[in-house]
Amino acid sequence: MSILSGASSGGWFEKAQRFGKSFMLPIAVLPAAGLLLGIGGALSNPNTVKAYPFLDVGWLQGEDKTHWLYVPLVGVPWFLLYYFTFRVVITRFDFKTPGREDVSAESPLIASGERPLQVIEALGGKANIAELDCCATRLRITLHDSAKLNEAALKATGARAVIQRGKGVQVIYGPHVTIIKNEVEELLAL
Repeated sequence: MSILSGASSGGWFEKAQRFGKSFMLPIAVLPAAGLLLGIGGALSNPNTVKAYPFLDVGWLQGEDKTHWLYVPLVGVPWFLLYYFTFRVVITRFDFKTPGREDVSAESPLIASGERPLQVIEALGGKANIAELDCCATRLRITLHDSAKLNEAALKATGARAVIQRGKGVQVIYGPHVTIIKNEVEELLAL
């Protein structure tokens, strides 16, 4: 299925919006990153390097030439500066990073015993599933007809997110995805 075709899951504009959201966080925190990178550039200025010689030469030449032991003295505060700057920016402006998405209360979570049946139904039934596999956190499925996919029903089974590209679907469950995959495979008899 092409991104420009108007499928039942939304037209090309909605797909472009979903694709574009993945780039919004870097754009939104660009001013803070620019400020921090500017400070880093100032520290790497040749005049500054005289004050911090470890910025110009490597630590392999020894402490007596490079004073590389100052790296933790600068690195730890630098880490804290980056961490708290991004934390404040993300929480203050309520940027939706992974794990901070809005949770919809459209449908209640279902019991884990019913989950494999619900997953199969949400994927369009047994006949619609061509391949089923998983990685560390995602259930990876290839469908015959991606129009039969019901994302809301998958999220009701405990999925954190659903990613669809053509006939390929990735359902993010977390580290317990292997259990879900095995339960679904038992029902599919693959």
